[in-house]
Amino acid sequence: MKKNLETSAILGCALLAALLLTGCKETPSASAVKWELERQVPGLSLERESHVRLGRFTMGLAKGILRMLPDEDEEDLRIISHVRRVDVATYRVVERPEGEIDIPIRFEQRLADNGWETLARVREDDEQTWVLYHLDDSGKGSIDAMFVVTLDRWELAVVALEGRLDKVIAEAVADDPEDLVEIFG
Repeated sequence: MKKNLETSAILGCALLAALLLTGCKETPSASAVKWELERQVPGLSLERESHVRLGRFTMGLAKGILRMLPDEDEEDLRIISHVRRVDVATYRVVERPEGEIDIPIRFEQRLADNGWETLARVREDDEQTWVLYHLDDSGKGSIDAMFVVTLDRWELAVVALEGRLDKVIAEAVADDPEDLVEIFG
C-alpha cells in the first residue's frame, strides 16, 4: 500500500511538472525551471536556498498591507497592482559541469511552442541570464508573464512574474523616465 502511494505521488509530481512545462501557458515555477536544468544539463546539481511564492490570494493580501502603510508611495502601489503572481527562488550550485551552460534547447523549444519568446540572453564572465516573456491571448501584445533565470558558478536564481506586465513597465517608466534614459543612453 505504501509503495503504491509513493508511486502515485511520484507520478503525480511528474504529471504536474509536465503540465507546467509542456501544455500550459502558465509561467513555469522556479522549482520546475531548476528541475528542467538538472534533468537536461548532465552534471548539474542544485540545492534550494530560498523560495518565496505569492499567488493570487497572498499577493492580494500583500497589496492590502502595503496600502495601509503610511509611507507607501502611490506610484509603487500602482505598479504592484498589476502583478498577480510572484515566484522567486535561489539555489546553491552543488555540482556543475565544466564550461558554459546554455538554456537547454528542448526546454526553450517547449516554451516557444506554448507562446514564450526569448527577450534576452546575456553572458558576462561566469554569469548567464535568460529573460523570457509570454503575450496574452487578446492580440493586443500585452505581456502577461515573464521569467528571468540567472546562473553563475555558485547560484541559480529564478524570478517569475504574472500579471499585466506591460502595464507594470509603463507605470515604472512613467514614474521615472530618467531611469530609462540612463539605462539605454
